[in-house]
Amino acid sequence: KINKVDWRRDPLQRFNYFTCVTHLRLTSDMFVTVDEMGKDSAECVREYAYAPIGHRATLSGPYMHGKRASCIAAMSLRGTEAIHTLEGTWTALSFLTFLEFALLLSGAMQPFPGPLSILLLDNAKIHHAY
Repeated sequence: KINKVDWRRDPLQRFNYFTCVTHLRLTSDMFVTVDEMGKDSAECVREYAYAPIGHRATLSGPYMHGKRASCIAAMSLRGTEAIHTLEGTWTALSFLTFLEFALLLSGAMQPFPGPLSILLLDNAKIHHAY
């Protein structure tokens, strides 16, 4: 299997980053990971099926336009630090509100270099909006 590597990856920058991080003496109890997910009831419809050779597989029935439910959770080695659900899709504003009230003001996150002091996020667009 081929290993896909982004053409913008710079080995020197990666080396410098890992050298810097190594000197910080980070421990696993410092990290809190946050991720969001969503589900729409229309996504429960089958997209692939088998059919005899020369025929197309078809599905007939009512198409459901469902409401979207979204969830976000903050996890650490201690377990779930915060969780929230909403009807609709996460936006940058709703994400920042979750961070402010569920993690910062609630005391779930602590100042660096204490436990629960480093927030890990994926590269979702809503994380870059503000």
